[in-house]
Amino acid sequence: MGGAFGGTYNSSSEYLITYDGVFNENYFPIKSRENDLINNIEISHAQLKNPITNETELFLGLIMKSKYDGTPGIREPIDICITLDISGSMTSKIGPNQDDDKSRNDLSIESIVKLTQQLNDDDGIAINTFDLQSHNIVPFKLKKNLTQQNINDIKAIKPWGDENIYNALEGAMQQLEHSTKKNKRIIIITDLWAHDKTSNFEELFKKCVHEKKIEITIIGISQDANSHLAELVAYEKGCNYYNVLNSDDLEKYLVKRFNYICFPYCYNTKIKYTSNDLKVVESIGVGDKKIKGNDVDICEMGSGVPSELNIINDEIYMQGGLILLKLKKQNEHKEDINFSCELILEYYDRNFIKIEQNYKYEVKDDKNIDNYFSSKAIEQGMALYYYTLMCRNLLNYKNAYNQNKFFNLRTDDNEQKAKWEKELKIYEKYHDMKLIKNVMEFMKAHYLSLEGLPGHYERYEEKIYQASELETPKRYQGE
Repeated sequence: MGGAFGGTYNSSSEYLITYDGVFNENYFPIKSRENDLINNIEISHAQLKNPITNETELFLGLIMKSKYDGTPGIREPIDICITLDISGSMTSKIGPNQDDDKSRNDLSIESIVKLTQQLNDDDGIAINTFDLQSHNIVPFKLKKNLTQQNINDIKAIKPWGDENIYNALEGAMQQLEHSTKKNKRIIIITDLWAHDKTSNFEELFKKCVHEKKIEITIIGISQDANSHLAELVAYEKGCNYYNVLNSDDLEKYLVKRFNYICFPYCYNTKIKYTSNDLKVVESIGVGDKKIKGNDVDICEMGSGVPSELNIINDEIYMQGGLILLKLKKQNEHKEDINFSCELILEYYDRNFIKIEQNYKYEVKDDKNIDNYFSSKAIEQGMALYYYTLMCRNLLNYKNAYNQNKFFNLRTDDNEQKAKWEKELKIYEKYHDMKLIKNVMEFMKAHYLSLEGLPGHYERYEEKIYQASELETPKRYQGE
């Protein structure tokens, strides 16, 4: 459940960083492997000083686990259509340094060919490309009927021109319109930039998922990939979004994790929270949203697929799966953090049978101290949370500028001007090197990176300082 609960991986670029993406690329220690339940929740809590504001904050940590974690997943017959972006930018390399040996197009073709080799004979496949129009390269057929000429046609794909993702999806839907299999999926490989509009695409996307019953995976290549697509795709039933940031990622998601990402084992998951002591004010990690209340739905997720597990020094580490709940005392005069809460987990299995599970979590005689963590998982999660929060504030105005939302301080609209001036002060506030150093010191103390697991501290450090050096958007310069 961990890795794709919510469906977003590695959403981290110059213009975008998400809690989902950061959580899902890390491994968290869990108390035990889940052996029985399709879904389960491992709960922990923390009280700590916010390294940015220095305020004391309370959090609940939820690790989502499944009996399918660490397994090959659920493998059933499937029909897929892969559609590959052949716009001119696909001749570029993957990653910010552009130092890979092969282009985005070359790596995509290699991964597509490898995927065809591991399909079962009765799986169906079609291959499309798209620039401004959709082009069919391999008409839909069973894997056992693929010919060497079909493979040669895939290898001959060359990028050029512009792109239109609406036509890409429409062309892929046509290839699967006669499929009768339970599992149908479109996989779009693209490097669409963050400024591309997706409003028309959204309508077609929802028609594909809800009317045609075709699930969608989008693999966004490089840090230019469209942030709007991640937000649109990640929380729809059966759909997921993956951001490829280096040459190894593409084969990992498209080939090695094919059985993970293409066969969800649960749908429409909801978690409800109730407490007379602490109310939830924010849900972080899946569809982040502000919440006010003590009897509320804290998150909704379209689907879940298995997560990878690693065992190091007899401890089990699971990739992703973390949700954080920011809590606030209902009685501000209460000195201790003792509390109790109830959680209700609702979801549908693959046969769309509704399942409900109840949890009660209590904290008794807890120490009212700063930087207290009841598990290693929430300790690591809090370090990643504050890091991501800082980056998001640094990137927020650059991102808005990139989306052509210009703020003109010379306007005669005093109400709007006051709003923009307030935002500018926030922008300036977070560009404080002392705050950034505080966050990175917190990361050093609480971000757990073990030998044998991928650690990202150096990349995170580079990212946050890169974000801090972005120029003030021109919209604040009167343009």
